[in-house]
Amino acid sequence: MSNLSWRRADLVCELEVLLGAGGSAENVAHRLGIRPATLSRRMYRARRPDLARPFERVANRERRSG
Repeated sequence: MSNLSWRRADLVCELEVLLGAGGSAENVAHRLGIRPATLSRRMYRARRPDLARPFERVANRERRSG
């Protein structure tokens, strides 16, 4: 499923489940095929900073390293 096909509520629910089950933000992003920066932005727009921050950290780390 591409990142454009996820409805906001479905994506929030999926991230809650995957992160709640102990998945790392990096692995979750890879599994969903969505860049961490995109997931972070979409979660901030969904007013879920708690879900956005882990992806923001990964995106910032990627930006600094490469």
